[in-house]
Amino acid sequence: MARLEDIMRHHLHPKTVIDKIDVLHDTARGKYPLKSTIVPSHSAFEKEIINYTDHHMKEVFNGSTLPPDILLGKAQNYLEHAGGIKQAIFLGLSGQDGGMGTVLNNIAEGFREEARKSYFEYVINSYVDPLSFDDVVELMRDLKEKLIDFSPPAFAYVQPEAMAADYRDYIRQYYYTLAQHKHLWKY
Repeated sequence: MARLEDIMRHHLHPKTVIDKIDVLHDTARGKYPLKSTIVPSHSAFEKEIINYTDHHMKEVFNGSTLPPDILLGKAQNYLEHAGGIKQAIFLGLSGQDGGMGTVLNNIAEGFREEARKSYFEYVINSYVDPLSFDDVVELMRDLKEKLIDFSPPAFAYVQPEAMAADYRDYIRQYYYTLAQHKHLWKY
């Protein structure tokens, strides 16, 4: 259980993820001055999300300015996953449900979620050799030992070798479940 313990206690521990990811993105969002929760037009809406996306990237990634079309596309992609771009435009023009503040929060959440996924993949790639069947089976055996007391009786018959093909999905689901229920983390 050493490999799973090492990954979960040191690299994917909620406090580690909060320190490495959430704080950076929350700080970037908090530093952006919003002049109004309402924008007067669609072009003003686009300009605001471009400016915010540029600000966020500079704050978090210490980067330089990207072209406006790239920034707009990135912002629209995040908003599409947060209820849709039409809904975001409606909020920005009407001011309902927090207006532009909510729109910018949704963009920040898109950045945060992308960073969480990237970090998860980085950790898994760093500590598990996907080409080593023995390593993957060992990881699944460790995970199965962790979950056996909390699983239906039929889970006892599932072999770690059978879980190996989908090891990323199993670890990801385990991680997200623990992250949502931090009080379970000690188990």
